[in-house]
Amino acid sequence: MTPGQRSALLSMLDAIRACSCCLPDIRERADALEMKLSPLHALYRKLGLA
Repeated sequence: MTPGQRSALLSMLDAIRACSCCLPDIRERADALEMKLSPLHALYRKLGLA
């Protein structure tokens, strides 16, 4: 996966988490996928730094 593809996917995951119509289980799956793709980005987001 190229850096551009990874960035686009992380942006899509952010949009899923921000969507109020997405079920909690979908948001949890987005969180899990983000952890696999970019553990540091996920940590920063949880700390409110991203």
